[in-house]
Formats: sequence, C-alpha cells, structure tokens
Amino acid sequence: MKISLLPLLLLLACAPEPAPVVPSAPEAVEMLASAQPGVVLLVADLEGGERRFGAGLLVRQPGLVLTNAHVVRGATRLRALLHDPARRSWSPIDGGLERTLFEEEDALLDVELVRGDMNLDLAVVRVVGDTAALPILPLRDELPRPGERVYALGHPHESAWSFTAGVVGAIHQGAIQHDAPVNQGSSGGPLLDAWGRVVGVNTAKLFGGAEGLAFARPIELATPMLNDAVAPVVVDRSDPASAALSCERAVELSPSLSEPCFLWDSAEDLLWDAARRGAALAELPEGPRARLLAWMREEGHGLWMAELQDSVWRHLVGVETPGARRRFETPASIWADDDERLAHLSRSGVEAKLRAQIDDFVARDEARRAQLIAATGVTADFTQDGLAYREARRMGQRVQRVALVGDLAWIAIEGRNPDGSPYAYSECWISTPSGWVQPFVCPDETSRPTDLPPSLLPGRAVLVEKLALRLAMQTLGLTRKQG
Repeated sequence: MKISLLPLLLLLACAPEPAPVVPSAPEAVEMLASAQPGVVLLVADLEGGERRFGAGLLVRQPGLVLTNAHVVRGATRLRALLHDPARRSWSPIDGGLERTLFEEEDALLDVELVRGDMNLDLAVVRVVGDTAALPILPLRDELPRPGERVYALGHPHESAWSFTAGVVGAIHQGAIQHDAPVNQGSSGGPLLDAWGRVVGVNTAKLFGGAEGLAFARPIELATPMLNDAVAPVVVDRSDPASAALSCERAVELSPSLSEPCFLWDSAEDLLWDAARRGAALAELPEGPRARLLAWMREEGHGLWMAELQDSVWRHLVGVETPGARRRFETPASIWADDDERLAHLSRSGVEAKLRAQIDDFVARDEARRAQLIAATGVTADFTQDGLAYREARRMGQRVQRVALVGDLAWIAIEGRNPDGSPYAYSECWISTPSGWVQPFVCPDETSRPTDLPPSLLPGRAVLVEKLALRLAMQTLGLTRKQG
C-alpha cells in the first residue's frame, strides 16, 4: 500500500514554531543564599551617641555600595559590616545588632560618601576594605510587573541578613509598590525578583500604620548615579564659563571633586576683620581682648575656617559627609574667671546694645534677601535653602554672559525654578595660575557691570558684621534669644 507524504508535509509546514523556553526561577533558598553576601550592613554613628542601621547592596568593585541617602545623612562616622556565613547572628530578643557589633567591632570597615541625592533618597558610598570576595548583584533591565514575587533583603528590626517576601502591587512614577514588609534596618537594601535580580532599592515605610504597603526606588533611577560615581570627571577651569559649569557638575556628583573650584584663602582677611570687630562690639577690656586675639591666631582662626568650609559643603551637597558637624566656639579661658565676665556685663551695659544691633542686622539682612529674591527671580533664597537650590539645579543651568574685569570674571548664570519660571544671578570668579576659582567672598563687589543680575551671596561687609556679632555674643557668654 502506497502512503502519500504530502498531507504530512503540509501539516508540518503550517505548524507554529515552538515557544522559546523561559528559564524557570531558581528555588528561593538557592537564590537568597547567593544574594545575601552582596548585602552589607551600614552603621551610622550620630551626634549624641545614637546609631542608625541600614542596608546597602554591592554594585561595583572595589567596594561601591548603593543605599538610601537618609541612612548616611548626618553621620559623624559611617562604617560597614560585610557578610560572613560563619558569624553568629543574634535576634532582637537576644541582643540583636548591638550585640553583634560589640562582638564584631574589629570587623567594621570605614565607609566614605561618594555622592547622594536627597530628592531620590539614594546614595553611593565606598567601603574602605577588601570586598573582592563578595558577589555583585545583577541588575534587572526592566521594571517588574504587578503580581510578581519580590524579596526585600536587609536587616529589619536588627535581624541581620534576613529577608521578607511579597508581591508587586503597582508601578508608580519613580516608585515600585510592594507588600514585602520594610522596617528599620531594611532601608537601602535591594528588592529582588524571583531570579535574584535587583529591581529596586527599598526605602523606609512611608505611612505610619499603613501595613502591607512599602515602596522601592526602581534601579533605573540609580543607574545614572552609579555611572557618575565611577566615570572620570574632568573639572575644566581653563576659562570662566567652563569653570562655572564643570564645577557645578562636580558639586552635584561628589564634594571631593569640586575642591579645586573654591578659593578658601579669600576668607582669611575677612575672618581677621570679623575677629577684631567682634572684640570691639563686645567692648572687651585689654586683658580679655588680648587673650581672644592670641587664641584666634593660635587656634580659633583655623577652627572658624573649618566651620565655614563644612557649612558650604553641607549646603551644596545635601547629604552630609560623615564627620562631626564643625561648630566654632570661643573658649571660656578668654576671661580670667567667670566673675570677670559678669562684672564686665554688669558695668558696661554691652548686652543690651549688642542685642539691639543683632535685631537691627537681622531686619536689614531679611530685607536684603527679599530684594535679591525679587531681583533674581529665584523662588527661594538658594544661600539659605539648600533643598530649593538642589531642586532648581536639577532643572539645569547655563551661562548667560561673562564679563571680564582684569583678573576677575562676573558670570551671569540662568536657570529655571522647579515651577519652570526663569531666574538669573551672577557669580564672581578669579583667575589663578591653576585656573579659574570661585572665592569665598568677591574681592571687588563694585566691579560687577550694572547690566548683570546681582549676586545671591552676601557681600564682605555683611559677612564681617554677621561673624563679628556672633563672636561678640560667644565671647560674652550670651545666647541668642529665640522668638
């Protein structure tokens, strides 16, 4: 019997192509075992002896860790404990992380801030130590879908290197909603899919009492920050416009990158003028006056300069570099004893005069700032409101005009407020053998062309008066009345 193959061939030709085989997700036990070593424990020491715990995920070698900005903000010291399967882990009922850290004190490694973004609540830090043996967690290219299984890794409620599980509830603009419990200690830890790929960075639970509702920043929001953290940044100070823009970008990426952009020496004479004026405002007798100026020469001048630099970094960057907040204070040894100080206050009536001068200065300074805001178009005083400055900076800036006046350059910067309205202000830059730099205070404020917008920074006279009033109050042992 002869069998025809034609019908069979036609059937095969019309058959659909087999569907591609999608790899099945690994067992959760295996996935979590391989992922946990890529999570670090971050320990932030805070002022007053308190501690904050958080998590981070190793994303690049050597030692580059992604976490939440609020985990590292305000730390006087930042350290990390790396995963060690042989280390004993204590639950909160048996001592928790505090016990672990006491027993493993020698294993803690120092951590330095690379860059941070308080708007996204993300930060990149670097562990100063050997992380070569730890795995780099893979990043997922696309967002997860509602209903997908996810795992939040971290140290919830001091339960080190543990996880919670849930499902994605929704995808919002800039946020992944899920129901894997996120608690203190989980902030900054990775949100993984069933394959162990990082889909997001968990942040703290946003709403008190909203159980089963947690959020993570999609990993795609952190990718530009990670690329910036490892990419070489060239600060071009060859001409005023390039210096202004490239230094602005350097500030945005990391404080250390922008160090060559500032001329701190420009504050030297200003500080001495403020010290002498402060001694005069306090009406100091010869003995205390001589001791104050001697202390300023030996120690106070350096402490004052360090505080000014520290305040500038904290204002510009937003995420505070770990380290104690510097605060300039005059020592009690300016006076032979407290009786001498009290006798001076009772005889001179200087306290009433000084407080009246402060009230007058505050009123004039508030009026000055209000005029500048109106003249420049900024919606908030960038010199006082660091968050407003950073939000506006994210809208972009460009050089409007450069006016050269000898070794000085006045640069008009224009940008947009968060509401889209325009603003423009001027900056003073100085030519040095190494390139253009921005001084702490402009050496010639009157040289700015009248057709350029005003500078937002206070002038030299304002800064001298402000610092002098503060020094006088401290030297007399007085505090500013609130309200």
